[in-house]
Amino acid sequence: VEKVEVPAGTFEAYKIVFTNKYVVSNGFGSSKMGTVTDTWWYAPAVKNFVRRTYSDDGDSAGSGLIIRELLKYQIQ
Repeated sequence: VEKVEVPAGTFEAYKIVFTNKYVVSNGFGSSKMGTVTDTWWYAPAVKNFVRRTYSDDGDSAGSGLIIRELLKYQIQ
């Protein structure tokens, strides 16, 4: 459990990390290797994740990093 600060506030959150290594072949003799890391911070107080990061170190098309954070919430 970690304390996470996002635009919607500060939350106690469970950190869940998924890591996967991969090799992709294009069928013409070349291949691409990489590692995907998907990290979620799940906060029971909002019943959802408050931050999520996704990185792919084999992504040559872009930055390879995506960050999502909770901006606001309302419990009903």
